[in-house]
Amino acid sequence: MAVLTKQVKVLLSNEQYKHLQKMANDRKESMASLIRKALSNMTVQTEDHIIDKQKKRLRDYEFFGMWKDRDDMKDSAEWVRKQRKNWDRRIMDGKENDNH
Repeated sequence: MAVLTKQVKVLLSNEQYKHLQKMANDRKESMASLIRKALSNMTVQTEDHIIDKQKKRLRDYEFFGMWKDRDDMKDSAEWVRKQRKNWDRRIMDGKENDNH
């Protein structure tokens, strides 16, 4: 376990305090321990979130499984644009046929 060197004073609402106290009693842990665990979980999630935010384009994501060896999907974003364009064309062709 890490060496604890900093103390922080946090104000909680009565409801938050009662909830935290009940959780601590149920788990037989201190409230401080629960807060440290929650902060550790939040930090990991935040780091994951920042990493995800940096990947803004579809092409920034690797494809796995059945998609990874496809030669027609080297540029995944371009592939999606082409599929959407073809889909729009097929929809318009279908509507034109319905009008006749």
